[in-house]
Amino acid sequence: MSPAAVTTYLPLLAGLQAYLHAGTGRLVDYEFLIPELLERASDDISVVGFMYGNYEEYLSIPVEELMKKRAEKYAQLLLDMKAESYEVLGYCVGGFLALETARILLENGANVKNVVMISSELATHMVHNQMITEFAYGIAIGLDMRKAGYDIDIVKMKKCMEDILKGEHRNIKNSELIKLSGECKEYGKLFTMLLDDTHEERMKNIFEKSGGEKFNGNESTFSIFKILYDIFEHTFKAMMNYKFDEIYFGKVLYLEAPTVNSFYPETKKPTAISDVCVGDLTIRKIKGDHATCLLEENYHDVLDNILEILNDIK
Repeated sequence: MSPAAVTTYLPLLAGLQAYLHAGTGRLVDYEFLIPELLERASDDISVVGFMYGNYEEYLSIPVEELMKKRAEKYAQLLLDMKAESYEVLGYCVGGFLALETARILLENGANVKNVVMISSELATHMVHNQMITEFAYGIAIGLDMRKAGYDIDIVKMKKCMEDILKGEHRNIKNSELIKLSGECKEYGKLFTMLLDDTHEERMKNIFEKSGGEKFNGNESTFSIFKILYDIFEHTFKAMMNYKFDEIYFGKVLYLEAPTVNSFYPETKKPTAISDVCVGDLTIRKIKGDHATCLLEENYHDVLDNILEILNDIK
């Protein structure tokens, strides 16, 4: 999908269902879900999706303000559509964008029927070292990072970072990565080698060797690869600085899938969704984990939960 602030799937009618992008700013995470929702939705429901929009504008927003500023933008676009009722949904980062957007809609008198958060968690670390983020980006978009030389076991990598941080809630320096020793010695050598290249050179290596030519369908160019990395990195930093400092009293469906493949250490106590959403909150476990819950083998579980509430929007 090409960059656009809003992608409209149906003419706007009474009920409007809005999907918010995840960390890479795309709607590709919903590639199995949205077509079936369109097929099954009643005639009085419309579906819209929000992507990252203008690249320069997105990156110009300070990371400390990004989540709230984007929610303000998305909420205003939704208010301009003047729907009779709204549902706002999001996966990963999009779940909290959905919650912030819904809060603004309510404050402006809109009829928000539901918020759906799909495997959304607040950050519990401050690690935004660029070499580590490059690896995380490759994993996030489904690349085989071993082919680019990243022979990293995520369990072992997490232990190595825990050894560096020793519980401190901070970033990790390049000098700390290259000094990894003992059982982490191989990773010290890897990051020393990576540090010989520039960010651009490392990205080109990942793109060319890890399957980057297929990561974004017909738009799998190196230029798009770099743009989406910048969006991912900016959003990633924003989530480390973000907290939902309001209380949401509306109806929320929280679809929970475990984050089993994260290699990031936990240096901050996670915030429970029940501490944020104190109104009509429903929590349901869904099939798969954070990385797989919307893939072809699992998305029907998410679909069934959404259809259950979709039928209630009037």
